[in-house]
Amino acid sequence: SNPGTQDCVQLVNDYHCNCKPGYMGRHCDAKVNFCANSPCQNGGICTAIQGGHECLCGDGYYGKNCEYSGYACDSNPCQNGGYCRTSEIGDYVCDCPSGLSGINCEIDSMNECLGNPCKHPEAHCIDKPGDYLCYCPKQWTGKSCDIYDPHSRGGYGSPITGVYGQSPGMTIQELDLALQREQCVKL
Repeated sequence: SNPGTQDCVQLVNDYHCNCKPGYMGRHCDAKVNFCANSPCQNGGICTAIQGGHECLCGDGYYGKNCEYSGYACDSNPCQNGGYCRTSEIGDYVCDCPSGLSGINCEIDSMNECLGNPCKHPEAHCIDKPGDYLCYCPKQWTGKSCDIYDPHSRGGYGSPITGVYGQSPGMTIQELDLALQREQCVKL
């Protein structure tokens, strides 16, 4: 029994051993040198690790085998507002905003609706990665459905496009502020 043996199967007048990752040979007694075939490209330096290899890429190269030119963050791999930084081996690491995880910040690990961010009792909260949307009833608007607007048809936290002469390109926050100012003037 060798440390590299996972299990052996008895055959007719013979046997076959399945080796653990990183071992090979009839008896699984030979360690695999994952750097033997020089997998690192473009001058990358190979280091054998448990069950595989890592490549330390030269400046301007990245990827498992330093196969890509440029910089790992050039393609903007981090999603949902994640910050991309180059790792020690030339690949990238995403620093994710709170409530998000995954290699590219693609996993929403927090339900923002649990804190009841929609202020109107008839509003419905929809969880989004790192954020939420409120579906407001008629006459209510704003990100959290907390702004009264008699002209609003309801919907996802914003009034009908063009209400009060506002341009359709305004953000929800800008529209919220404009509506709040409008209400202050009315008072």
